[in-house]
Amino acid sequence: LQQRRHHHDESSSSSLLMQNNDDDNNNKRSNNPLSKKNMNDLLDKKDEFLDKPFFNPYDYDEDDNSIMGKIAAFFRNDYQSAEGLYAGLFFIVLVILTQELLRMKMYGSSYVPFTSMKGRLF
Repeated sequence: LQQRRHHHDESSSSSLLMQNNDDDNNNKRSNNPLSKKNMNDLLDKKDEFLDKPFFNPYDYDEDDNSIMGKIAAFFRNDYQSAEGLYAGLFFIVLVILTQELLRMKMYGSSYVPFTSMKGRLF
């Protein structure tokens, strides 16, 4: 009797498993996060995000004396110099970040951020 019950349990569990697999396949087709529609929506959101400027100098008045107003006036009046300054500052930040990551890798647990370590590196 136990052998029959065990065999019956196996067959019923395998049929349930097959039914679950079919249900999973149907759900995967309908709820696939990388379907064409979802992928197009994701790409549209990415394009919208990348096309949106994070700083618009024309959002500030000419006579705005705040720091951002002065930066905006500088961008409006001399865009090429402002662009060069921005690129230079960007690369300076990248170099400093890279140096700190290298120090972190070399010194491990004894690493202290933004300090000179015995003069051996940088």
